[in-house]
Amino acid sequence: MTTSTYIYTALDGDVAKGTLEEIGEKVIEWHGDRATQDNLEPWINLDEDGTETRRDFTFDEFVAWLASAEDRPWKHVLRALRGNISGIELRARREALGLSQTAFVNTFSTPAPQNSLSQWETGRQAVAGEALYELDRLEKQSQMLQDQALAAAQNLARAGEEAVFVMVWASDQEFWDAHPDMDGLPAVVHRTAMAKARLEAFAKHKVNLTLTAPPE
Repeated sequence: MTTSTYIYTALDGDVAKGTLEEIGEKVIEWHGDRATQDNLEPWINLDEDGTETRRDFTFDEFVAWLASAEDRPWKHVLRALRGNISGIELRARREALGLSQTAFVNTFSTPAPQNSLSQWETGRQAVAGEALYELDRLEKQSQMLQDQALAAAQNLARAGEEAVFVMVWASDQEFWDAHPDMDGLPAVVHRTAMAKARLEAFAKHKVNLTLTAPPE
């Protein structure tokens, strides 16, 4: 199995070449805890060496790498990038997504023990970077789903429609079968996103979104 090699070019012209981990280490060496979301992203300019595929190394990819490398001595960088949050904020945002503690930790690339989440949410331990990363990722997906539903409601309002049915799924597998592109996203995140969109659609567009299960 071949390991991809990347090229990183900083704004000041410095260039590093190596694996994703080596590049990540170089970014930390050069920029350290001065890195923030606003000033880091322009520095990231990676493309796979020796292939025709060219792509940006996104800020979220960098944070994902940091989250997976928390045993190394740059946890403070991850904190600077994503911000440290209190345990009660973690709990409130998790609950806003409709996720139980078990469902939330199961979204991690390396699932954490549920008692770890309890430790974070009660403030007995600092919230881990992996939790911050997953929370951001799930919130972005939830917001995207809400935005899509609201855009559809706005179009319906312009067409004179006042009501529409929106399908939601009771189980993860049913949801993933219907939406393969959402594979891995808990169905409850979709349901709660649609419930929030329902309230906003009526408030903004006077369109009634009725949530319904798929036909048998």
